[in-house]
Amino acid sequence: MGIDRLTGNQYSNLGVVYGLQSQYGKAIDFYEKSLEICLRLGNQKTTANTYGNLGDAYIGIGNYTAARTMFHKAVEIMTSMGDEGGVALTNGNLGFICQSEGDAKQAIAFYKQALTVLERIGDKYNSARFNNNVGLLYYDLGQSVEARIHLLKAQKLYQIVGDNQGVWKTTQELQRL
Repeated sequence: MGIDRLTGNQYSNLGVVYGLQSQYGKAIDFYEKSLEICLRLGNQKTTANTYGNLGDAYIGIGNYTAARTMFHKAVEIMTSMGDEGGVALTNGNLGFICQSEGDAKQAIAFYKQALTVLERIGDKYNSARFNNNVGLLYYDLGQSVEARIHLLKAQKLYQIVGDNQGVWKTTQELQRL
C-alpha cells in the first residue's frame, strides 16, 4: 500500500511536470495512472486533487467537456470532505470554462459562488482574481457599473496582497470603462 501511494504520487508529480511544459497529453496519461491508484487506495483528498489536475490538463488541450467532467467529480468529493476552499477554486475553474466558451452569465454564476466562500475564508488573492474576471465579464456584457464595482474590489485586494502586476492590470482595465 505504501509503494502504491508513492507510485501514485510520482505519477502525479510527472503529470505536473509535463503540464508545466505544456505537454498536456503526457500530463493526462500520468494523472490517469495516478487516479487509478488513488481510487484503489480510497484517498479522497488525493483523488479530488487528481481530478482537478486532470481538469486543468484537459483545459490545456481545449477539451472543455472532459475538463468540466473532471472538475465536477472533484467538487463532489471536496464537498463530501468539507473542503470549501477547494470547492471554491474548482468553481472558479468551471467559471473559466464557461468564460472560454462565451457563456458569460454562467461564468459569473460560478465565480460568484466561489467568491462567497473565498471572501468568508479570507482568501484575498483568489478573491482578487475572480473579482477581476467577473468585472471583465460584466464589461463584455455592457454592464459598466457592475464591471467597475468588481474591478475596484479586485484592485483593492491586489493592493492588500501586494500583487503589483494585478494592481497595474486592473488599473488598465478600469481605464477602459
